[in-house]
Amino acid sequence: MSEGWKDGYWKLFKCPLCGGTKYVQVRVQRPNGHWYLTEFYQCFSCSVMFRDPILFTKCEVDTANDELRLTNVYAVRPRRPEDDA
Repeated sequence: MSEGWKDGYWKLFKCPLCGGTKYVQVRVQRPNGHWYLTEFYQCFSCSVMFRDPILFTKCEVDTANDELRLTNVYAVRPRRPEDDA
């Protein structure tokens, strides 16, 4: 297994919103009572949901613009309407 992983979880996880260091895979109960695992994860502290613990950890909160930015991964930001003007 690759470095940084332990028991199927990325041990270097840190939530960029609350600083939490634990996350869980989201389980959903079907109407028939059976449970299944989704492809989503959730921060154990603040409950924000995400799909990739590594990419989510590498996000940082841009408090001036109220958005998340990927840092050291991609040099991009979300498109805004004024970008098209």
